[in-house]
Amino acid sequence: MYNTDFYQILDTELSEIAKKYESDEEIKKRKENDAQLKSYCLMVWFLEFYGKIIRVKNEIVDGPGDSSCDIIFQKMNFLKETIFYVVQSKWNVQSKADKMMESDEIKKALSDFQTILNGEKLETKNPKFNESFKSLKMHINQNGKVEFVFLSLSKSNPSTDENIQSFQNNNPNMFVRIFDIDYIKRDFIDVHYKKLEKQNLLERKYNPKEEEITITIERLGPHNNQIHIQNPFTSYIVLVRPKLLFELFERYGYSLFIENVRNPIKGSEINEKMQETLLNNPAFFWYYNNGITAISKLLPVLSKQAKEFMVTGFQVINGAQTVYAIHSAYSKAAGAERKKMDQEVLITLRLYKSGGTDFDRNVTKYTNAQNIMNDRDFRANDSIQIRLQNESFSTKYWYEKRKDEFVNIPEGIIVISNETMIKTFIAFFDLSSYMALKDFGLFDILNDSINYKSLVVSYLVYLDMERLDSQYTKVRFFLLGLFKLVMESYLGLKYSKNTDVVEYLYNKYEKEDLKEIQKVILYIYNFIKTRPDLLDKVSSGQTSVTENQELKNLEFLLTRSLKVDDVESISLNEVKEAQSLR
Repeated sequence: MYNTDFYQILDTELSEIAKKYESDEEIKKRKENDAQLKSYCLMVWFLEFYGKIIRVKNEIVDGPGDSSCDIIFQKMNFLKETIFYVVQSKWNVQSKADKMMESDEIKKALSDFQTILNGEKLETKNPKFNESFKSLKMHINQNGKVEFVFLSLSKSNPSTDENIQSFQNNNPNMFVRIFDIDYIKRDFIDVHYKKLEKQNLLERKYNPKEEEITITIERLGPHNNQIHIQNPFTSYIVLVRPKLLFELFERYGYSLFIENVRNPIKGSEINEKMQETLLNNPAFFWYYNNGITAISKLLPVLSKQAKEFMVTGFQVINGAQTVYAIHSAYSKAAGAERKKMDQEVLITLRLYKSGGTDFDRNVTKYTNAQNIMNDRDFRANDSIQIRLQNESFSTKYWYEKRKDEFVNIPEGIIVISNETMIKTFIAFFDLSSYMALKDFGLFDILNDSINYKSLVVSYLVYLDMERLDSQYTKVRFFLLGLFKLVMESYLGLKYSKNTDVVEYLYNKYEKEDLKEIQKVILYIYNFIKTRPDLLDKVSSGQTSVTENQELKNLEFLLTRSLKVDDVESISLNEVKEAQSLR
């Protein structure tokens, strides 16, 4: 999704806010000035989406003399600490959605934030600001934490990273966060299109993979109530209460399942039944439930009397549905119901010390063996998969790293599975590797040097090859590798041998200027029609590029005597005739 498209979606939401609060005095006051109206509505949207605050009149302090901040509000975090949020909001027009924020804007905001902390900010003519600022100063004087937020519908400017870090180093307990259009878009996609229920979008992202976590366990009477496996890796089986899992999910949310093969499935029948048991028949829960399995980087030696212990790098690798159901039921329960759940519900926790990447992946795989899984499920949380998906959100081709992870798909967006994209990528860039790998080991070829444009280009060429002639379905991946060789030769002859084929093709697809691409495809098709014997061998699996010298020669024959006119002389009628197959 291009930033300009997301801007339009957000702009529609701002218009709905203006309509929803049309009787509000602040809305009425700005109604004749669209920029002022949208600027105010952005603040309302921020409070509703991020702050989960419905009554927004008191929190917005925008007014005369308060240029240092537009919003001041407080919210309690997972640890029951009160956090004050001080927000500067910069609404901008759509044309700036793909441009970086001005560094001076951010530096000016940091200077304003520092003025607040130094106690140099004076009262203004705005009583709403004065009242909120008084509470903020009292909070700061009591060593309270403050989050300074710079909100803008343009892109973050990395040149100010040092300034932000310096501000935080000089002001312990004070944090600066940039909510730019890319950051907001990722959260919006998670909430509206993946339907991931994030507990507190404002709360700083904690990573359970790096933190120490206290595990509280239940001892039933004077006996041991634990199973201890010592070799080859330390492991425990213990009992825990719902409160522990509720609190872990409150703090870490879906980060608890980074190493899991899937996130909780919201609204599933099993999930609903678990919640029903927890609320109506809590004593039966242990009998009906298999418990959860987790891994940890570090596990202490656990005495038979210990009721609490610390672990590092806690990850739930099986039982995401159980954790989610417990959190949902606990959230719905009143005080007395929660107390009853904690008295009657027991959950079995299998806790393993990490044995390294291969061991952890196999544990995840085999403890989830009751579900139909494939390789993509076990690689969905690889850091490179996450990076590629985040990069895809800046295009109209979204990278699906896990089956059915997008519940809703916005208009104009095409969701493509990582398996399909990686197969086309391998075939496009390394034909011999594709012929060797075929349908296994696909994810092992990815590395940090791969950018998303490369994946998109290879997939789009594959689609055009299919659209232009459907008779070559069985050898499409093979022909995709030949396309790149011919296109590189063609561009080298027409422009320069240093032409970046990926960048060139990506720009062509962006402009929807496909004539050259289609002519190169037809050039290949016209050529291989004279060599049906080779294609028969490839499609039947009788040979591969590495085994057959004649197939190797095919690459050479396609480009040996290629001239620019060989491609460009292909008639437009031939292209149009091929396009009619779409």
